[in-house]
Amino acid sequence: MSWEENVRKVVPYVAGEQPKDTDVIKLNTNECPYPPAPGVEKRAKELCVDRLRLYPNMDAAELVAAIADYYNVKESEVFVGVGSDDVLGMAFMTFFNSDKPILFPDITYSFYDVWAELFRIPYETCALDEAFRIRKEDYFRPNGGIIIPNPNAPTAIFEDCSVLEEIVAGNPGSVVIIDEAYVDFGAESMLPLIHKYDNLMVVQTFSKSRAMAGMRMPARYVAEMVCDRIAASKIYQGDRYTDAHPLAYFQKGKADRMIHPETSEFLEFLLQMLADQGETAVFQYLRKALREGCPYEQNTKLPH
Repeated sequence: MSWEENVRKVVPYVAGEQPKDTDVIKLNTNECPYPPAPGVEKRAKELCVDRLRLYPNMDAAELVAAIADYYNVKESEVFVGVGSDDVLGMAFMTFFNSDKPILFPDITYSFYDVWAELFRIPYETCALDEAFRIRKEDYFRPNGGIIIPNPNAPTAIFEDCSVLEEIVAGNPGSVVIIDEAYVDFGAESMLPLIHKYDNLMVVQTFSKSRAMAGMRMPARYVAEMVCDRIAASKIYQGDRYTDAHPLAYFQKGKADRMIHPETSEFLEFLLQMLADQGETAVFQYLRKALREGCPYEQNTKLPH
């Protein structure tokens, strides 16, 4: 028997076209056209680089406490992950563990069926009506769980909380997940109802209204990324190592790497300097830039 017979085959989530030009608003990924709140970059710059060598708190205790305080809920009612897709993946594995199919709209976020197929969860889609709204009656039938985005994507239609509450109340034996990635753009959150229904889970994200889908790394972190790539390349290449190896390694996986475009540009700039001028030059540049101000953090053009 071949090992391939035991490989789980899943049709992957395919994102829309990702243009190289950063001076565009990508409607297919719904990126926020505005920057994060001013305090975000300020706090990021204040982070201690030395702590990056340590594993973070496994419970993300500070973040959980801050979210609980902001939303006026208990810390035990907050679960965080590496993006809301991670939270949804954990929720699918944890709560959708029935022989009955889970239910979600037929026109919706296309990651739902990917998670379902990956975890071998049976699912059925419920057709939207002619106005692209959900039919609440479609969700009053045996199921292994329900997930509904509100507002829905890509329709941008949001349902009144009373409609969604009927679905939650009508399915006491199933977990109902309301995916509120876009709730801050006009819909009402179901969060106040989590104390009323123990089968309700509300998921939100930093990537949309908080404009932090790919938070740009502070320059001091990018400096550490350079050092990390130098160290790794020296270990793997041994006596064959040259100052060009870190750049070659970076460029090899550049197309598939999820990284803020400005962070990527700055990192590549530094690795190119390393390849052309050597370690001494790049380290001198970094020391001066971090001490006197880095063009990358001042939103000015990098020197060429």
